Amino acid sequence: MDITENLKGIIKDSPTAPFLFIGSGFSRRYLGLEDWKGLLSKFGAKLPTGFIRYVSESNGDLALAAEKMAEPYSDYWWSLPTSEEIANRPEWHTHISSPLRHDICEYLNAVILDEKKQQEELNILTSKKTIIDGIITTNWDLLLENIFIDDKYKVYIGQSDLLFSNPQKIAEIYKIHGCCSDPKSLVLTKSDYDDFHKKNPYLAAKLLSIFLEHPILFIGYSLHDENIKSILCSISAMMTNEEHKKKLAKNLIFINRSHGDDDSISNTHFSFEEGKSIPITQIKTNDFGKIYLALQGKERKIPAHILRTFREQFYEIVQGEAPDKKLYCATNVEEIMQGTNKIEFVAGFGVAQKGYSDVGLKGVNFKMILSDAIYGDIEFDRTQILNNTLSDICKSTIYVPIQSFIKADPKYKPLKNAPKNFRNLFSFNEKSFVSKIAKPYRDSYKNKKLAELNILELIKNTQFSDSIRADYLGQYIVDNNSEENLRILVDYLKEKFEESWNNSNYKRLVCIYNCLVNK
Repeated sequence: MDITENLKGIIKDSPTAPFLFIGSGFSRRYLGLEDWKGLLSKFGAKLPTGFIRYVSESNGDLALAAEKMAEPYSDYWWSLPTSEEIANRPEWHTHISSPLRHDICEYLNAVILDEKKQQEELNILTSKKTIIDGIITTNWDLLLENIFIDDKYKVYIGQSDLLFSNPQKIAEIYKIHGCCSDPKSLVLTKSDYDDFHKKNPYLAAKLLSIFLEHPILFIGYSLHDENIKSILCSISAMMTNEEHKKKLAKNLIFINRSHGDDDSISNTHFSFEEGKSIPITQIKTNDFGKIYLALQGKERKIPAHILRTFREQFYEIVQGEAPDKKLYCATNVEEIMQGTNKIEFVAGFGVAQKGYSDVGLKGVNFKMILSDAIYGDIEFDRTQILNNTLSDICKSTIYVPIQSFIKADPKYKPLKNAPKNFRNLFSFNEKSFVSKIAKPYRDSYKNKKLAELNILELIKNTQFSDSIRADYLGQYIVDNNSEENLRILVDYLKEKFEESWNNSNYKRLVCIYNCLVNK
């Protein structure tokens, strides 16, 4: 069965692009992360009785088990030598569950996002040909922000952020259970879930138009997931119109693994309480690349993040008072959409309160920063980029070459609430990046005595893959950083830029080079 073509047919019947609804199975598939029970078990293992005691005392209710475990975990955590220093930080949230929240977030923030599994599938999903309107997720990790970093998705964290904002339903990620970037936002304990369920009708009202207007692909959830049951039950309860119910049913598509069986697509039901259910489409496959290819069935002439900007600006004009300043209107929109680097602003309409150069900074992305480290070709003021843009770019990766930007404004200090990766980069040097090379390649570099070779011998050695060569060159250039070697290395980096700029080993090598030339 060709599930790609079948799914394309379903999507083409809708006038709008799909939304993805992403669960823990997605992060387990591509990062090897634990599911919720596995994550709680990981931290429960630090306690004498483990997590199993709290699960047993809670009759299998994981949220209640997390609540029961929070207090003994707090007792354990406060006995650690670092606890007082951590609790004195301005961002610390005073609560019995804060130690458990903190450690879970530290663990998830430390996940190396550049080392993913099933990369071929993700390449299809994040291709420029892929057309989706947005993402809803109950996951806490930063994988989605990382893989869609160049698409400039706006992230809403937690129910409150979504309920009290004006989402535009395009190029946005809704993290409805919170995010590891904000420990207090996590929906973790029974109390958190009770509060979440109280607000569920309001969240359902916010999501209702998305569910009616867009195909929703559920990825990483089972058909028995309690979180999805609760949300779908609230949405279904709001609809008395039978036509709307049929439309909703047609839009619900669950993607599950086939566990070795043949690919299949079928109509089934998602069951709620009291014998209620709703029709859904279920697709089973072990190759999710076939699913992601179906998302390339529609064409979009204007990038999604620019459409979101238009909508936001129009909303502000319509909702606000009559503007007392001139409205600025971009006239050469086609040139902007083609992405020419001579444009100093992102297309939009609104009150022109900022200079064009400030607006243009929003268009600076990771690839431009990486290119600047090699070519020195950034067209904006580095101090302005350091102050306005770099912290967002660093949210999901540590491999960002920022030394020339720090050099442009040596007095700049990152804010305490800035992303951890961004803060860490201010204390990183070339040896810090070398230490992140996998130990087997650091050992083999020494055992092979590669430091004694000529740099061109390393570059031309056909026995090494590009990734391994990048790791060897990173160590080599730290040991042999003569001007001639640095010149040869930058020529190599330029040669490999277009094919390798998104490879983590290459990015790390650029960071090492950037540290050395900006000393």
